[in-house]
Amino acid sequence: MGERDLPNATSLNSANINVGRLIGPVVSGLLIEAFGTGPSFIINAITYLVVFLSVAQIRPSEYMLKILVQSNETKAKIRDGFSHVLHKPELLMSIVAVSFLAMWGQDMQITSAMMAKETFARGAASFGALGSIFALGAVLGALSFSRRKTLPTIKLIGLRALLMSGAWFLAGIAPNYSTFAIALFICGWCSMGVNISGNASMRTYADPAFYGRSWGVYIFMWQSLIALGAPILGWINQQYSPRTAVLFGAVMALTMSLYVLFRFRSEATNKI
Repeated sequence: MGERDLPNATSLNSANINVGRLIGPVVSGLLIEAFGTGPSFIINAITYLVVFLSVAQIRPSEYMLKILVQSNETKAKIRDGFSHVLHKPELLMSIVAVSFLAMWGQDMQITSAMMAKETFARGAASFGALGSIFALGAVLGALSFSRRKTLPTIKLIGLRALLMSGAWFLAGIAPNYSTFAIALFICGWCSMGVNISGNASMRTYADPAFYGRSWGVYIFMWQSLIALGAPILGWINQQYSPRTAVLFGAVMALTMSLYVLFRFRSEATNKI
């Protein structure tokens, strides 16, 4: 993948992922309502056959590979990847910021489920619809961001995080199910902007020899903080209310966005 097409490809990849999130919750919600949880799991297992067949069709000979000089410094060592990230302030901040935002503002499996069940007294089908609405916003957001031809910087992540905090605040104060669904659509759009900026920033700040290992650190941090955030959001929901959990995520996102914007205030928002 050439540098010029990277922002576009990153956005389209995110759109492809969220198409599944758009269709899956609705179908699963309807199946659970009609037959229970069993058929939903069975059908989901069968769909993995499509993935296996798709992987089998990959043609490695058509890849655009960048040949790197092999030396002791660039061999695949986990500690080298972490060391590289720690010595790149912008790269480290990009990974921490996106992972932190995912921890508090993108764990919608917890917050949406609780809002649908406890706040709006809705069932599985309604929760499934919320998941699809969030995914629809993410898909359309990814497609809109795919038109960019420049690589983002850490400052752009901060600006998009600021928008995401506002979207989650709207979701937290939504008075009814319909307005909450509209707010979730906006949340999906804004969350995709943050994720795409974070993904593309790997190419902006990581050295080519450490690109793969930087991605490994990024995924490790992202998944770890989401797993850590889920029980905390669940505890806030149990002790206070689902709205409090959503608004807490909005406050955390706002805090991170303001920190990033202040610390990197002199940096441009895009890199050619």
